[in-house]
Amino acid sequence: MDRARIVAALAVLAIIVAGRARAESPVADCGKGLVLFSVAADDSSASPPFLKQIEADGWKVETRAVEPSYPREAEYADALRRRVESVRKQGCQRIALAGESFGAWVSLLANASFQTPPDSTSLQAVIAIDASAAKAKAPRDGWHDYKFINLLKAQNPTRLALFLYDAPADEADDRRDEVSHSLTNQVSGAQVIVETAAFDGADGPHGEAFARRFGARLIEMLDGVANGNAPAPR
Repeated sequence: MDRARIVAALAVLAIIVAGRARAESPVADCGKGLVLFSVAADDSSASPPFLKQIEADGWKVETRAVEPSYPREAEYADALRRRVESVRKQGCQRIALAGESFGAWVSLLANASFQTPPDSTSLQAVIAIDASAAKAKAPRDGWHDYKFINLLKAQNPTRLALFLYDAPADEADDRRDEVSHSLTNQVSGAQVIVETAAFDGADGPHGEAFARRFGARLIEMLDGVANGNAPAPR
């Protein structure tokens, strides 16, 4: 076989191998985008109304159950970050993290773990519900509120919605200012939401009232341009 035929045969073989590789690499079905929602294992079967609104808008939601264990927080955050990298390689370009309580804490940890630049641009948004109150639900020695504030200061640039339930109504403004100050120059277009109603019930994140009040705003945030600027919803 002459040189020309050998080269042609190798070219055909390369095309066949490439085709098989593409067939073996699944393409993520993420609709408008993918929301990775982290929640305690006991609550993993529940789908809050606001998440159903996001799904109805065309986003795919993947629920990830985590056991509330602070000694394993880095492990969970690393797994979440690797999941982001995996679905991005599968072709999903718009990815958001969301979570409640310890799941919200893990989502913030994962966002802080991305290297900048350029990895931080992997995330469209982060929605963290009641992350700072997780300390009261799963206390440990040396846990203080400054850990939450320091985590906010370590956030990578993305659109961020924080729902805080740990401040009495008469302290809400001070809490909002504290959180906003901690995010200064850290998160572009940060959306800081301070909610002081009871965590459970209709006004809580699993209630219809919560979905009516915040669902559309969260969808606008997810649909917006990453790293864009938007007024903080109140």
